[in-house]
Amino acid sequence: MNFDHDILAAAQRWIRLRDRDEHPIGDFDRAGRFHLDERFPCCAGIRSPSRRYPYSEMLHGRSLAHVLQEAGLQEREREVRAALRLIDPERAARRKLREEKCDALRRSLVQRFVTLAGECETLVVAASTLAELIDKVRAPHLLKQMMAYSLDELVAYIDRRSRQPMLAIALRLWRSGEGERQQFLQAA
Repeated sequence: MNFDHDILAAAQRWIRLRDRDEHPIGDFDRAGRFHLDERFPCCAGIRSPSRRYPYSEMLHGRSLAHVLQEAGLQEREREVRAALRLIDPERAARRKLREEKCDALRRSLVQRFVTLAGECETLVVAASTLAELIDKVRAPHLLKQMMAYSLDELVAYIDRRSRQPMLAIALRLWRSGEGERQQFLQAA
């Protein structure tokens, strides 16, 4: 596929900006904030640089949308992206690697959750009272809250405040099986 000079130049400029070989055209003020020299319609939604976010315009100046506006090629974005695929094949390889890493992380998190849920279910089955369950999960500080809150309020409290996912899962399992436990105790 043949691309005209402007398309290739815009694609190469974007690659140089992305790789930090080139920098957007602009200046720093005394507070260290970067301001683009020229603003385009694509810059309208970008936050103004502040002391907390001094590089907001620089980051936008490295975007493909801004490079296309600079070159006057905003209507030809598809062609520029096609040129990028040809002249930067590593980009596709990096994207694939990133997706594989995300999939691996997702699988490990699901496996951890399944393991955690299994451990919680074992604890819930072994506990005869809610206080015993909380003690088994090693959260004795919640015994005081347990006396003041209903089970639903306790689950909501733990969801908001606790960094113990095992406890949250265990309480949910306890809550879902509470009716069955009551029936069993009444029958006995």
